[in-house]
Amino acid sequence: MLVIDFITLSATNALRTKNIKAYRDLIAMTLTQKLVQAPTSLVTAPDTYDYKLAFAKKFLKNLFTRHKPKLLPEHLDVSSTIEVSPALLQNWHEFLGLQSSLQASAPYFLGAALLNTIDLLNRSHISLAKLVHLKSSVIIHKPVAVKANAHITTTQKINKIQIRKNAFILGLSGEISIDGHLFRTHQEDFYIRNSKLISENVNLPVHDCSHMIRHIKSRKAQLYLSVTRPPVPVTIKKSMPLNYAHISGDYNLFHATKIGAKLCGQPEAFLQGTGVQSLCWQFLENALKKQVKNFDIIFAKPAYVGKTYALWFDHQSFELVDDHFTLVAFGGYSV
Repeated sequence: MLVIDFITLSATNALRTKNIKAYRDLIAMTLTQKLVQAPTSLVTAPDTYDYKLAFAKKFLKNLFTRHKPKLLPEHLDVSSTIEVSPALLQNWHEFLGLQSSLQASAPYFLGAALLNTIDLLNRSHISLAKLVHLKSSVIIHKPVAVKANAHITTTQKINKIQIRKNAFILGLSGEISIDGHLFRTHQEDFYIRNSKLISENVNLPVHDCSHMIRHIKSRKAQLYLSVTRPPVPVTIKKSMPLNYAHISGDYNLFHATKIGAKLCGQPEAFLQGTGVQSLCWQFLENALKKQVKNFDIIFAKPAYVGKTYALWFDHQSFELVDDHFTLVAFGGYSV
């Protein structure tokens, strides 16, 4: 514990002095402390591995990648297989505050797909520092609870681009199978800021995204005006960014401290987008006492740690708002 506290303090000092090389080295040290103890039992086949350790390696590679977005035909899709360990399920329960006797439900898989996402970003020379998660759409084809020792195969591919002035939106589609059976499909949209895209012999649909961008910027909270039932409180604890990293492998924690968040252009530390998505999904299921089969979310602004938000919902839509009724995220669902 003292080692990790020392590393955290040192990383904060490195960020304060803008010593990025020192920060990268400290991240590597932290990941070593957290991940070298990963059970070897997770490795059950040549193509199956501990995805947290794999994510950490790919994340460190991304830190050293020069941001120069370029798409090539051979770098548009990727696939991987991971095994769910009892420890990962326990981490999930702790993140959501569930009893350990409960089985993790569909949102657990949101983090598992991140491994393929960062792999595609590395192949396309896209830095995580330029990335903003805009939107996610998930369809559950066969609702099942996650059990230990299940094998999850995820495939992901770049399927569309949307060009903006000095920026672009990258669309990724994918699917996840459990022990060979299709479980879910998804579509993710990421905004790549301050960037120009180079593509060679790539034939992808090009969409005009100006309407979606205007919609996100102009959208106002509405449900609190019409819904009679009280909202579900959603508290973003200070420990949640790191706790979610233990689940998903997403150790891109620049935003987990106030100093790092300011480097991202935000005033306070905030939770990963897929972490917010997982919380909204799970709290909706808890309130409805039903499994959510389709889930769409658009991220309007970061969910800052130490804050409590209100999750308003009706029979098909939801809104996550702060105490000033400003939208943090919104979307729709079906059961």
